[in-house]
Amino acid sequence: MCIAVPMRVTSVDGLTATVERCGRLLTADAALAGELRPGDWVLVFRETVLRRIEADEAEEIEKALGGVAAVMAGETSPEVIDAAFADLAGGPVLPPHLAACVPGQKKEADDGRRS
Repeated sequence: MCIAVPMRVTSVDGLTATVERCGRLLTADAALAGELRPGDWVLVFRETVLRRIEADEAEEIEKALGGVAAVMAGETSPEVIDAAFADLAGGPVLPPHLAACVPGQKKEADDGRRS
């Protein structure tokens, strides 16, 4: 799986931006992102700035990445997982055709379809 990560722009030179995450600097192609300024948050994939993002979206992504790292390290406490994926609390709800494949999900999908 490929994941784009949030990074902060430290400098811009034409269509190239220097971006930083966790103290690591990277030179990235910024041609897709439009005009950038130092301090902007951007989403970066394979040394390419995909788009500018807001600080709150960068924070949500960082929390989710931290949650994935915690789970990979063996963390299973609901508090840690819920905090990392707060934007998914109460959902997502699978569509009925997929819910039918998951034990315990069919009734919830049926209930959601009737509303």
